[in-house]
Amino acid sequence: MGMCATLIVGQICLWFLLGIQTISAQELIQKLSISECLEIAKQKEFAGDIKEATRFLNQAALIHWENKEYEPAIEIFQRSLALNISINNLHGAAGINSNLGMIYADLGNYEKSLECFQKVLAYRRTRNDKVSIISALINASVVLNNLKRHAEAAEFLEEALVLARELNDADQMKSCYGMLSETYEKAGNTERSIHYFNLYRSFHELVQKEKVKKYEALAEESRLRAELLAAQAKNQGLELLLKNKIIQEQKYQIINIDAKNRALLESKTKQELIIAVIEREKEIQKIEAQRKQEAAQAELQAASLMRNIFMGGFLAAGLFAFTIYRNYRQKKKINSQLQAQNIEIKTQGEKILQQKLELEKAYQEIHRRNIEITDSIHYAQRIQAALLTDKDNIKKYIPHSFIFFRPLHIVSGDFYWFSQTSDYDPRPGRKLIAAVDCTGHGVPGALMSMIGYNMLNQLVQQHITRPDLMLTHLHHSIKNVLHIEQTQVRDGMDMVLISIDEKQEIIEFAGANNSLYYVVHSEVNEIKGDKRAIGSILEPKEGPLFTLQTLPIVPGLAIYMGSDGVQDQFGGPEGKKFMRKRLCELFVKISHLPVDEQLQALEETIDNWMGKYSQVDDMLIIGLKF
Repeated sequence: MGMCATLIVGQICLWFLLGIQTISAQELIQKLSISECLEIAKQKEFAGDIKEATRFLNQAALIHWENKEYEPAIEIFQRSLALNISINNLHGAAGINSNLGMIYADLGNYEKSLECFQKVLAYRRTRNDKVSIISALINASVVLNNLKRHAEAAEFLEEALVLARELNDADQMKSCYGMLSETYEKAGNTERSIHYFNLYRSFHELVQKEKVKKYEALAEESRLRAELLAAQAKNQGLELLLKNKIIQEQKYQIINIDAKNRALLESKTKQELIIAVIEREKEIQKIEAQRKQEAAQAELQAASLMRNIFMGGFLAAGLFAFTIYRNYRQKKKINSQLQAQNIEIKTQGEKILQQKLELEKAYQEIHRRNIEITDSIHYAQRIQAALLTDKDNIKKYIPHSFIFFRPLHIVSGDFYWFSQTSDYDPRPGRKLIAAVDCTGHGVPGALMSMIGYNMLNQLVQQHITRPDLMLTHLHHSIKNVLHIEQTQVRDGMDMVLISIDEKQEIIEFAGANNSLYYVVHSEVNEIKGDKRAIGSILEPKEGPLFTLQTLPIVPGLAIYMGSDGVQDQFGGPEGKKFMRKRLCELFVKISHLPVDEQLQALEETIDNWMGKYSQVDDMLIIGLKF
């Protein structure tokens, strides 16, 4: 160990041995320099104490961070993160990812920041720590807003709000309302923004009223305590009066004794009188001593009682006065704050009213344009639906088939295509079917789908019907139409195209980025397409662009092809993607059913998986059974 590090560690040990409690070990670590922290971390790691090594690494990174030295802070945090993962310290790793997320956000690298916060959120979900989950959701929503992914930010904040309500955490609920209002405003959803702002304002006023009630309850409690002390003092005064009464009665007894003595003087002889007088004198002295003792004790009790009453009254009066003064100061402060807030709210209300009028005017204009645009898109959808081959018409030629088609928006970037070769074609009697996924969805995707659909029909008219050659011609045509070489446009399409020859009992297949799946004897198999999209810029220097692959038709064969919309759909209890593995398992599960029941089972499975989650992409799956 280096000299400096040795001295510091030795000093820490010495202070603990001496029993000095004025400074903690953590405070000592915070006094170390960066070089000292790194030196100790190195020695701890060498000694096998990984957890302690990460502790000193984190301190060094924090110092860099506080000095706005972001790059070295990131480097050291990442070293610590790797060590924590190596010892399976997932809690420590989550804390470091949270720090990295904030640093990347400071640097404006929001993609990296979001990646870190998502890791933190995934870990905290496993622990079901609702307070920590709320914090992670809010951090992620801030980054998503900076990435202009407002819809996702709103989903995170809605989830955080649900958890805050479960915990009855008023501060977090108010924060969620405010952030949701701001998020929906950025997203252009004025109605939701105003809704959450009103909730935020109402909730804020409610919290302030509850605070005032709390202060008033404390003042009432202090008043009742003072009354209780006064009642106790009054009871002690009554006890003192009772003592005095007893002393007075004893005086009356002495007077009665004197009367008895006079009676004796009249009735007894002189000798008897002397004896009686002596006896009476003893009795009087005894009673007088007892009276003096009780009187002295009563005086002491009375003095103690008065002292206690005085001290208790003084303390009660002081406590009451202090409570009244404190409550007065707090109420004065709260009233001042409320007055300022009322002025601010009034000003904001006027601004909001003006903004509301402007927004209503803008909303009416947007609503009018939205109707026009939506009507145009619906008309485009009717055109797209008219161009696509009718599903029932496909079933005439391929009876044992189904098509699951669910666009994300009104029009779709995914489309299915069907044709068959004529008797004049060099390859007569073949059925051609394709599942195509164009770049994007909505209107841009629909435009690409129309281009691809027409080009496929032209290829059949030109008697180009072999799948690999069709994909090659389609690839060059798309590049020429979109001028991809000059514009560097990234638009294109992924697809699966098959040719069915029932006479020769063979299926020909070619794929661009997408695979063909088939099930035989309850086992799923994958025929992968070429790792190249239709219209991509990169091409091989030699050899064919797309590969032709064949599959024999056997009894019970089930074939499935489609886009990646189902695989990428979020859902399930943990909000994860459906993924290819789960889709393949579903194909095996439904492959023995009739095709209509397969379609129903597929729809039910996807609906159950999505649950509360929104659809993220166009969905298309085609199934065939032989």
